[in-house]
Amino acid sequence: MSVLIRCLLCVLCQVACSFSAHASDEEHRDTISRVLMASSQSSTNLLYPFITQLYVQREQGQFTLSSGQSLMSVSSTVASGYDASIAHHIGDFYQANNLRQRWVMNYLDPQTRWLISFGYDSGTQADKLSIEASVFLGLAKNIELAKQHHLMFSWGQWFGGKVTERPCLDAYDREYWCPKLIAWTERPVLDTSPGKYYELKYQWLF
Repeated sequence: MSVLIRCLLCVLCQVACSFSAHASDEEHRDTISRVLMASSQSSTNLLYPFITQLYVQREQGQFTLSSGQSLMSVSSTVASGYDASIAHHIGDFYQANNLRQRWVMNYLDPQTRWLISFGYDSGTQADKLSIEASVFLGLAKNIELAKQHHLMFSWGQWFGGKVTERPCLDAYDREYWCPKLIAWTERPVLDTSPGKYYELKYQWLF
């Protein structure tokens, strides 16, 4: 069988069902998939937990959800959505007061061969935006159906991480959305859905 045909068959037989993840969760999922496949081809056991995500930063202007999905990008100086001649410096409003820490740790049980993941995100606190702390739970397992035939399952989800926005106030105590200096009631809806994924993948190894 030619190399080209083998590659095509491998692609056709790989993915059965999946729900795509965001940014950092994709890296995590790819790593555990490689670990599970490598462990199934070797009698070597992973004796210690390993980390698939590590993020430490004091955020300013650029904010993400725990999954790595972009939440908001704010310039330090913005112009009014009604009158471009009106501009204000808002950078201080979107500078986090805390050092955000996010990590995901994994352990492959040597007996059951289930891979268990646990993560934590400390969240971030700024004057006009806050993201509450959240935790990550995940499970993955590689099932050998027959020689060179594998079924891999993985699931993961962040829990928590509630996002709260607060308005700016003008001299008359009217509420504005700071990033565009528009009325608070006209602000866009942010996508704050929690990061989650699941995948069931069949692999035929040649």
